[in-house]
Amino acid sequence: MLVINIPADGISLEVSKKAGGDLSEENCRRTVEEFIDRFIASKPDAIFLNVCYRRALFDSDTFDSILYDVETDEKGFALKGPDGGSVKKPNPPTVTNSIYFNSFFDVYCKTLLYGTDLLGIAAERIKKAGCRLFVSVRMNDAHYTENPSINSHFSFAFGKSRSISSDGALLDYSLPAVKNHYLQFILECINRYDPDGIELDWLRHWTVLPEKLRGDFSILSDYMAEIRNACEKAKKGLRIAVRVPSEPGKAAEKGMDPARWIADGSADVITIENHYVPTNFEMPVAEWRRVIAAKNTASRPYVLLCGSDWGVSCLPDRWIPMNPPLVRGFAREAFERGADGIYLFNFFETGENAEEFAEGEDGKPVLRDCFDSRLKAAGEPFALPRRYVCVGENFSRYPI
Repeated sequence: MLVINIPADGISLEVSKKAGGDLSEENCRRTVEEFIDRFIASKPDAIFLNVCYRRALFDSDTFDSILYDVETDEKGFALKGPDGGSVKKPNPPTVTNSIYFNSFFDVYCKTLLYGTDLLGIAAERIKKAGCRLFVSVRMNDAHYTENPSINSHFSFAFGKSRSISSDGALLDYSLPAVKNHYLQFILECINRYDPDGIELDWLRHWTVLPEKLRGDFSILSDYMAEIRNACEKAKKGLRIAVRVPSEPGKAAEKGMDPARWIADGSADVITIENHYVPTNFEMPVAEWRRVIAAKNTASRPYVLLCGSDWGVSCLPDRWIPMNPPLVRGFAREAFERGADGIYLFNFFETGENAEEFAEGEDGKPVLRDCFDSRLKAAGEPFALPRRYVCVGENFSRYPI
């Protein structure tokens, strides 16, 4: 099984590069559809579309978006005005020291003002191709949380009452207002995009409970059961996926009990992955199977995926992109350890973050884009004999 997660900045980056400044609906549709088709060509079983960071990347009626702040009550629900619509206030333009992030927000702000939903275009294309669509919700993203235009009004303005450290950086999921706010948004995503499933990305960012409450696994387990019940009413048969830390112990340290979520029927798919780079090539699949089996006494079926981020480490704080041999090696290692499939995250860039060395016409090494070839390699883990390579000076051995 092959699953690909396309973060929202992947789509905006492609539009920024390929649309030539023409952000008309017609040109954006052409650009996004061509981009999605490159992923479809690798024949994935499902594509997960990331629809939010701390703000939604569409004009939401329940959740702060990059265009508007949605006013909420003390229980976390969107306030309604006299006309029955959500009460919204403009979100001021964002400015950061990151040209990349400024471009990301600029593309979404302009297209939404023009009435174009880039995520909606992508979702349509995925479903038209006959590929399963999951909507991925980041439960606690931590990008630029000091910036009120990037962090949500819900988090930033009410940090003292809704976040772990009282600064709005990390939301506290022991609080009803936080739970209600995200459940309301999840249901809106189901109604808007009619996906085959929802992913709750607990890995972005994985600190979701105060330290003193992380030993109480019922907090998140009960919330997962509440989400399952609400989603089942919204769309019968909807699949629920979770993305969690790569080791059972690391998940437990954060107050997460994914094995219980599987046993309770609250989750159907579990992706284990490092929080970021480097990609972990030694996933403890057997340990997860044992932990889940101990609680899953009803033998509920589930899918276990091993997740890879875009790169591996080569020197301290330095990384190189996953090239086709590394992707093939990662996939083969995951399957031989007992995984049901692999999950590619942040595999959306072309250029320097998606290059490999190849032999040029003159026999000398050249760098070439490997966007398409590494996606293809993910579906061919046993195509070549396996070897190992040591990268840089960190003495890690990666199967290729």
